[in-house]
Amino acid sequence: MDKALFLDRDGTINIDHGYVYKIDDFKLKDGILELCHCAQEKGYKIIVITNQSGIERGFYTIDDYEKVTQYMIDLFKSEGITITDVFSCPHLTSPDRKPNPGMFLKAKEKYNIDMFKSYSVGDKERDIEAALNAGVGHNYLLSDNKLKLSKATKVCTSLIDVKNELEKTEKILVIKHGAFGDFVNMMGWMERIREEHHDAHITLMTSSPQVKLAKASGLFNDIIIDNRTHNIFDWYRVIKKELINKSYDFIYNLQPKGRVVNRYFPIMRFFSNHNIIIRTPILWKQLLERKITKRKSFSLGKTTKHIFDIYSRASNFDFCKINKDVEDLLPKGNYVLLIPGCSANNTFKRWDPENFAKLSKKLYEKNISTVVIGTKAEESNINIIMKEAPFSVNLMCKTEMTDLPGLAKRALVCVGGDTGPTHLIIECGAKVIALFAPQKKVDARNPKALNFVGEKSINDILVDQVFDAIINNYYKE
Repeated sequence: MDKALFLDRDGTINIDHGYVYKIDDFKLKDGILELCHCAQEKGYKIIVITNQSGIERGFYTIDDYEKVTQYMIDLFKSEGITITDVFSCPHLTSPDRKPNPGMFLKAKEKYNIDMFKSYSVGDKERDIEAALNAGVGHNYLLSDNKLKLSKATKVCTSLIDVKNELEKTEKILVIKHGAFGDFVNMMGWMERIREEHHDAHITLMTSSPQVKLAKASGLFNDIIIDNRTHNIFDWYRVIKKELINKSYDFIYNLQPKGRVVNRYFPIMRFFSNHNIIIRTPILWKQLLERKITKRKSFSLGKTTKHIFDIYSRASNFDFCKINKDVEDLLPKGNYVLLIPGCSANNTFKRWDPENFAKLSKKLYEKNISTVVIGTKAEESNINIIMKEAPFSVNLMCKTEMTDLPGLAKRALVCVGGDTGPTHLIIECGAKVIALFAPQKKVDARNPKALNFVGEKSINDILVDQVFDAIINNYYKE
């Protein structure tokens, strides 16, 4: 898809004398050629979006408008700038008339434009609203009042300021703490953010257990470790030094509740002396943008909101590579990967280790090997499995999270509960039988997996049920 710089005409490209319909009155604004040269060099199509209600009002004719339009195109061409197209609306009432998005959407369809990567510039709020309504991700309002309340990404006093915004390296902060499974489920959004801000400097704020996977992904330039302690100095480091002082262009908050929303953001909002733009996913198909306009510190500022229709990507975790030492330990033939662990705080989500052992025995009788993974925290449960099914391959403490996609994709199928490794394996596209306790919300059950739910407890799921599912769905003699 291409990207575009959408420009309003009167008041943005040329000086607005009222209704400009004579060539003699068409005078370029300072900085417009520099902005367009910059955009063109960066690969943006230049598209003009202009209301021309003076035609319907009878102030001038379509012929008058077309003569000025051709003069503008030729003038830009003489400066080495190609105007890809000009969309205009002569009507007073029309879905094309800004602030309606009609002209933007026509341009999107005609030229296959990625609107979220695109920029728009206008001198009226209706220009900004039209661009936002069409999904344009970067919108700049020209105004002498830099503190003006606007839905625009930024209010600029000159076109050179807009050019500087286009040239600079954006600073993006992505926030995601939570359990490993929650982190994995947001990898699609992280990949989409990098895709939409390809050249930006993106910083991730997360907790220590997620760092290795985050580094392996290659999505982030920097990682801030925030283990959400109760230490006041950690709070100062995170809120003052990171959230306030670094003045990020956009903050993507993938942590929609808890400390970030209830403590970090209110404190940041009160003490910041600059505008803040926070974007938060709504399910997998939208982003809620909240722009907080600040005129001074020690105030809450004014908030405007907008929803973008933009989908999360489906991550396949191809960046995860299996370690050769782990690969050498794997069985030569078919194997089933077993994931017996779960959070110590949520033992109701654990399928008993005796069940995994019985499953291993039944699979062994079918000449299907089993491979068991886990950390030191699962040692007692894994020992039970290995005692009753000693023919299983024990990879406890021998794997990293980055090994799991490779392990899982080679397996006949993977069997595990509602835990981080299981979610990672599901998202990477491997075959998974997921075991759930009835206490867990239905929306936690991933449709990509074959889900079993215990009636009153996770241990109401029978070993024979799981075994039959493996044989009937995944095994070929």
